[in-house]
Amino acid sequence: MGPCLRPKTKENKMKNDVFHIFQSGHGDTSNGVVEMVEPAVQETAIVSGGGTAADLAGFRSCLIVIPVGAYVDGSSTITINESDSAATSFSAVANADLRGGDNAIAMNATATCGQMYVRGYVGNKRYLEVVIDQATTGHIIGAYALRGHKMNRGKLNESA
Repeated sequence: MGPCLRPKTKENKMKNDVFHIFQSGHGDTSNGVVEMVEPAVQETAIVSGGGTAADLAGFRSCLIVIPVGAYVDGSSTITINESDSAATSFSAVANADLRGGDNAIAMNATATCGQMYVRGYVGNKRYLEVVIDQATTGHIIGAYALRGHKMNRGKLNESA
C-alpha cells in the first residue's frame, strides 16, 4: 500500500472508510446506491456507455461520489454525462446543473491521490453516467451515484 493510501488525518480516514463501505458491496440499487464505475486501476478509458448508468427514476436528488486512490501515471479527466434515455446518446452535464464544483475533474499528479470528489446533480435528466478519459493508466478510480429523496409509492385510496 503506497503512502498516499494511508490516512493522515481524520478527514482522510473517513473518506477511506466510506470508500471501503462502497467497495464491500453494502447497498444496492433499491436503497439508492449505484456503482457506476467499479473501483480499480483504470487501464483504459471508460467511454460513454462503458460504465453503469444511474437511473434517477423515483428519486429527486443525486450525489455523484468519485473516490480516487493511488496515482499510477499519466493524466485522467472525469466527466459526468446525462440523458433522457439509457438508449440514446449522453452529453456532458452543464456546470449550472452541478453543485460542489465543475463537471470536468482533471487529475495529473499525486496531489489528487486519496481524494474524494462529490458533485450534486440538480438537472432534470433521468440517466447519469461517468466517463473517464485518459492517455495512460492514470489512477485508481471508482464512481457511485447516491440517489436520494426517494418518492413515496403510496397505494391508491380504494375506499373512495
